[in-house]
Amino acid sequence: MTITRRALLSAAGALAAAPSRATEKTRITLWHAMGATPGEEITKLIAAFNASQDQVEVTGLFKGVYKDLLTSVAAGWRAGQAPHIAQVFEVGTQTMLSSGPVIKPVWQLAQETGVTNTIDPVAGFQEFAEHVPDLAAAMEPDNPGMHRTQTVDYGIILEGEVWAELDDGKQVHLKPHDVIIQNGTRHAWRNKGDKPVKIAFVLIGAQKKN
Repeated sequence: MTITRRALLSAAGALAAAPSRATEKTRITLWHAMGATPGEEITKLIAAFNASQDQVEVTGLFKGVYKDLLTSVAAGWRAGQAPHIAQVFEVGTQTMLSSGPVIKPVWQLAQETGVTNTIDPVAGFQEFAEHVPDLAAAMEPDNPGMHRTQTVDYGIILEGEVWAELDDGKQVHLKPHDVIIQNGTRHAWRNKGDKPVKIAFVLIGAQKKN
């Protein structure tokens, strides 16, 4: 997982409480699972971020491997001593979703803090394109979320509810255990609910007939 200076700044702005006095720094605690060389790089990023401004100070702390980190976060939350930021891995998603109030989804945090009002969608898409250029190229800028790939997609809804928007504008409401197949067609996913959705996908490469 790559943590950039921008990511630290965004997280600090979203998660930190406002300082009580204008001269007081906002202090952010970051727990991570990066040892050895990756840990050294995180330390450098934190130091560079702290030196770049005088409003926020980030303190990084190595908490062992990912499993140990997740356990520490849950224990810290119950003791009222949870970190502001915890860097975890995508395999731990189910553990986090099953942790109840220990974990607060980013979308919920964004709503509560109002950070969504400060997000630049154009800059966000540009950064998205830098990291996953092939997927970004399949997206339609004028139709957010709408995309087409040269694949046959098999999707199984595991948790939550989602609406699949099809090429003709029709939206199909999908629930757990529903299966959807996209044969290289235009589509988009719309989560109209207030809970995350988990979908298992199998994508098989294909070629479009002329």
